[in-house]
Amino acid sequence: MKIYIGFKDGLHYLLEGESNVIPNNVLKENKKKYAHVRELRCNMKDHPVWELLKESNIPISIPDVPLPDHTVKCVIAAKGVLPTKSLNDNQINKVKSIYQAKGYRVEVDGDISGAGCVVGVESVPLFQAAFLGIETALVPTGIGTDLYKSLFPNTGSVLNL
Repeated sequence: MKIYIGFKDGLHYLLEGESNVIPNNVLKENKKKYAHVRELRCNMKDHPVWELLKESNIPISIPDVPLPDHTVKCVIAAKGVLPTKSLNDNQINKVKSIYQAKGYRVEVDGDISGAGCVVGVESVPLFQAAFLGIETALVPTGIGTDLYKSLFPNTGSVLNL
């Protein structure tokens, strides 16, 4: 059995080159080629990907990647998309204070290239950094904390403010 993952067309670039990943427009055009198509929808209380992994008994295995050189650049990924809430100014200032006290130069919503750590809400920059082996910390404002912790047990932490 082969499982394919389809993404919104605008987000396909995130997994470009990965096998069994296709843009939604290709999936829709060829729907009859697949035995079963399931669209994941969010009910605002359960994370759809986490629920699919659990119910299907799909093990999570993220390959180890070499750790990038540690730098003093810290990026705060403050912008969330429903059901994840964006960080408010107070939360951003708390994160800034914590990481500046650790010696980091903090940027809000900057480019993660060359970052020594990325801290923030469930977002593309946070997950990209974690997959690259960059130290990350999730500020939980959504419903994906369990998924994040299971994906990144070694390089990710949870920062409750």
